[in-house]
Amino acid sequence: PEPAPAEAAKAEPQPEPDEVDTAVAEAPPVPAEPKPEPPAEMPPPPPEGAGTLDELKERLRTSPFDSSIYLQMGRVYLAEENYSDALTALNLAIRFQPKLYEAYYEKAMCLLRKDKNEDAKTIYTYLVDKKAGEWAAKLGDVLGVKTNGAQKAQPQPPDIPHENATAAEPAPPPEAPAAQPPMEVPEPSKEPLSKDSLADLEAAKEDIKNNPYDAQAYFRLGLAYENSGSYHDALTGYNLALQFSPDLLVAKYRKGLCHVAAGDIELAENTYTSLDSQGHADLAKQLREAIDAKNAEPAESVDDENAEENAEQKPAEPKKPKYGNLDDPEDVIATCKEVIKHDPYDPEAYHNMGLAYKKLGKFEDAIGSFGFAVKANSEFHQSEYEKGVCFLKMGQEDKALQTYTSLLKSGQKELAKQLFDQFLTRLK
Repeated sequence: PEPAPAEAAKAEPQPEPDEVDTAVAEAPPVPAEPKPEPPAEMPPPPPEGAGTLDELKERLRTSPFDSSIYLQMGRVYLAEENYSDALTALNLAIRFQPKLYEAYYEKAMCLLRKDKNEDAKTIYTYLVDKKAGEWAAKLGDVLGVKTNGAQKAQPQPPDIPHENATAAEPAPPPEAPAAQPPMEVPEPSKEPLSKDSLADLEAAKEDIKNNPYDAQAYFRLGLAYENSGSYHDALTGYNLALQFSPDLLVAKYRKGLCHVAAGDIELAENTYTSLDSQGHADLAKQLREAIDAKNAEPAESVDDENAEENAEQKPAEPKKPKYGNLDDPEDVIATCKEVIKHDPYDPEAYHNMGLAYKKLGKFEDAIGSFGFAVKANSEFHQSEYEKGVCFLKMGQEDKALQTYTSLLKSGQKELAKQLFDQFLTRLK
């Protein structure tokens, strides 16, 4: 039957199935909107799971030579556009692991952000020379974009660690070298030796000749001199005994008695304090009694009848501090040198001299003085700490960190923390 006129008017021609498929197939695809890519020289985001700066710094306290931590810190600083601290962290990563080529790449990215293109090219040349593969190619691509297609930078003398520096991690602080024996045993400088003391002295000298590191022989040498009243020479013998055997505390006790006999009560008090702080109550008590007995002795009588009157009229001159005027570094250095002439194993003299050199900015001399203080008394930990501070002042962070680990091994956690906090101030 024919459709009704109204229905025919409303009807619209429909395409055949083949025509529909062809129309869809031939329709041009809608182009996807391209995602903008960051410039090649933009700093990479910090790696996931690297932790915050505070967390990374805390990890450094237990692993101060872990180059991967410094690398992560460098990336975080780079992402924050803190280029100065980024370079500091990355340089430390390279110093502790010279073949960590990824750190060189990150350093080059940092230099590019600071518009130091030539320095970045220098690092690229170094990576190519070291056949660093992935990181050399990656940096080459970045430099190609940055330098309008130049794929290889011109060789420049690299200002980076020497190629022979291959240690992955610095060795722990070396043990202090064994103290060298004296070339000659001191001869008596005061009273002549008795026959018994002379025999003891000759026997001690013979023992030292056979074994120049025999602490007991040096102790017997000191005892022979002490018995003859040669207290300065006795102190030399006892100091050498302690140098080769720090636990021979009876030598320290005898040192205190020599100071008492020589009338140097201040040095005797220092020796007493050292014995008492080390927990050697018996020796400290005996030395205390000797000091008190010396202080209780009556003053020598004066024949001059007018001496007392003259003393009242003339005011006593103020006593000069033993280690000099601490506000005058030059005076401290000169005074401490005089003290060391009479007692070459006085750790406080070396320590105060180190502080004076440090105040004058002579950090190398200060480090030497602090080192002698520690050798004279291995428990003089404040000098070890000051030595680490001087290393930081000189930009020798690796040696400062070795001092930090040395303090930790000695149980000086508070001093170690103070030193490490100063190190962290270099990584803000």
